[in-house]
Amino acid sequence: DYVPPHVHDYKAVVTAPTCTAQGYTTYTCDCGESYVDDYVDALGHNMTFHDGAQATCTTAGNKPYYECERCHNFYIDDKGENFIADKSEVVLPALGHNYKAVLTPPKANAVGYTQYKCDCGEWKTDEAGKVIRDTFTSPTGKPSGLKCSSRAATSEKFAWSKTSGVSGYQVQISTKDGKKWDKTYNAKTATSYTVKGLTAGSAYKVRVRFYITKDGKNYYGAWATLTSPTLPGGTSLSKVTSAKKAFTAQWKKNSAVTGYQLQYSLKSNFSGAKSKAIKGAGKLKLTIKSLQGGKKYFVRVRTYKTISGKTYYSAWSGAKSVTTKK
Repeated sequence: DYVPPHVHDYKAVVTAPTCTAQGYTTYTCDCGESYVDDYVDALGHNMTFHDGAQATCTTAGNKPYYECERCHNFYIDDKGENFIADKSEVVLPALGHNYKAVLTPPKANAVGYTQYKCDCGEWKTDEAGKVIRDTFTSPTGKPSGLKCSSRAATSEKFAWSKTSGVSGYQVQISTKDGKKWDKTYNAKTATSYTVKGLTAGSAYKVRVRFYITKDGKNYYGAWATLTSPTLPGGTSLSKVTSAKKAFTAQWKKNSAVTGYQLQYSLKSNFSGAKSKAIKGAGKLKLTIKSLQGGKKYFVRVRTYKTISGKTYYSAWSGAKSVTTKK
């Protein structure tokens, strides 16, 4: 039987040119015969230059490099002779913040504190975006106007001027002339405090300072100090005895005082009263003479004590009345 000769039936497969390799067409027959033809020159790189950029605290930078717009490879040179295999080599990582401590010094009524600022001008913040303040230092001021606003035998009320911006006040009292501070009281935000349970006729030192609370901790200012005695304990009249144009008063002894003061008047409210001082805790009787005969006199007594050159008086005793003889 006749077999006709084989006629090649080629099919073309095109290989496109690249930046560095030529293109061509491969012709292949079903019988396996093939050949290459129709060569096309390599395209060459189409370079774009990327300028270098400095990295910042929060933004990455890059080294200068060339990028081919066709193959998208990176190169050091514009001819594409120096290939950058790892593209990450051109990346300059973000620097991160370099925070430096900035101290705000304390004021008379404000704490000092430290904040942290980067060279880029940004302040360090917490997770909520609030600027961080820490390393607090105590304020430099102290309360003004400290005084004893009222005193009694076993208590004293101390007052001072308000200091703006503070969280509260602390009061201390000493029975050892300031060498030992026996009790501490928190006056909170009040500008006065009454100290009770004191001893009559005793000199006390008291001091007050304010505090500012930050992050649950108190930071204290300087102390304002005052020496302030309590009033002496009182006494009472034992009896008042009538005499001719005179009377004799007797009272109970108070051994802790410097002396006594006797007061008498023709009026029960003691208006126009006259007074006599009796020095010495052991002197418990006094006769008042040259009075009007047959007149009713009202009499009362109190103690006094001299502390640091100043005289302090107790409350008056209850009054007694006596009618002089003619």
